[in-house]
Amino acid sequence: MKQTIDPGIGRPTVFFFDHLVYSHTTDKDGNPVDLELSLLCQMDRPQLQRALGRSIPEEIPADAGARHGLRPAMIWFNGNGWRGIDKNAQIGDLAFLAEHGYAVFCADYRTSAQAHFPAQIIDAKTAVRFVRAQAGRYGIDPDRIGVMGRSAGGQISAMLGLNDGKYLSDEWGSYSSEVNLVWDMFGPVDLEQDVRRNMEAYANGTADTSRWTCVEQTHAGAYLGGSGEELLRRAAEASPTHHVHDHMPPFLIMHGAADPAVPCTQSEALYENLLAAGPHNIADLYLLKGAGHGTP
Repeated sequence: MKQTIDPGIGRPTVFFFDHLVYSHTTDKDGNPVDLELSLLCQMDRPQLQRALGRSIPEEIPADAGARHGLRPAMIWFNGNGWRGIDKNAQIGDLAFLAEHGYAVFCADYRTSAQAHFPAQIIDAKTAVRFVRAQAGRYGIDPDRIGVMGRSAGGQISAMLGLNDGKYLSDEWGSYSSEVNLVWDMFGPVDLEQDVRRNMEAYANGTADTSRWTCVEQTHAGAYLGGSGEELLRRAAEASPTHHVHDHMPPFLIMHGAADPAVPCTQSEALYENLLAAGPHNIADLYLLKGAGHGTP
């Protein structure tokens, strides 16, 4: 059968690049750890040649936002309780962003077994600086770099949205770690609340001990490190809700209204604190009726 068809639409090819090393760091025992990014984005042939290093990347001027043809970037951080998961495990869920013109990076970060907080925030900020440093190579607007993540990745993304100048490594140090947008999906943004609740449960014998026998073994406890008052102090330090200020980037927050793992009240509190902190903050909150923790 031979036919001539007119599909009525056209779209550029979406390319996938993996194993882009953005950081050389160490675990808590001093062992070397290389952290990687992957990239999913549309590219024409000249852009592909630059991405492959076969031509000189364009210099991105200071007024890049006024230029046409530069794509915004989103950097994705997976969840899984900070315990680690393949950075590309949910890349299928992110393909729609690439199809709409975004450069989508998926980033590794050190797991809670490799290092405690703030190592994961240090890694994530290094990833932001790497993307900014490589803007010319991948045709990215360095003034439109957002971060997104689900669950633990949502907490990391929200921490990056503080744009606080803390938790910085020397890698790619001449570039900014600030982000221009945060998309937080059901992130545990009040870890102090979580740790206090778990401490009380283990103290009064109501905790489910089929998985963990003490609060230090929980997702948050393993991520934060320490015990007792030190654990609570670290939990407060890692809680974005406690550090909201004016002049933060726009936040998009999504949370399942029936989430059994992270109460949606945490996202509601973050949203309310963002708006109360000052007139420059912009935030949207979507509560998904009947949705659990990452359910369809």
